[in-house]
Amino acid sequence: MIESSSDAVVQEVEYAHPIDVVWTALTTDDAISQWLMPASGFKAEVGAKFTMAYPDGQGGRGGTVDCEVLNVDEPHRLTYTWASGPVNTTVTYHLASAGNGTKLRLEQVGFDSTEGDSKPFRNGAEGGWTLFLQKNLPGVLDSLAILRRTEVLRNG
Repeated sequence: MIESSSDAVVQEVEYAHPIDVVWTALTTDDAISQWLMPASGFKAEVGAKFTMAYPDGQGGRGGTVDCEVLNVDEPHRLTYTWASGPVNTTVTYHLASAGNGTKLRLEQVGFDSTEGDSKPFRNGAEGGWTLFLQKNLPGVLDSLAILRRTEVLRNG
């Protein structure tokens, strides 16, 4: 993991899956809904708008994250806005092949522009991304890899 700052959450994770499988997990509603949060309307196209919903938390209310795709460089980079309540940040995924796997670098920046004290939001994002990238995403990648192998076998 990379050291984050007060303005940014930065994390790096390596997966034992090829870059196209990781890209698919980052760019399809169904996969995003499995590892991040329920997503609706995602398209890997600049200007595409989509939403994600988060459930009620401990003492908190559920809500939505409104997003707009800002940059797509398939399969190496994806950037979108992340707006929820006072949090208005930008999320960027950088992907690079690493041997037979993929190195993913996540950057969520803009917490210093959050209204009021941004520290709780940044700290929440830090813990959230750790859960999403290290616990949730690997299982989704495993499932996508199995589906891909099954399709290859079927199509010869």
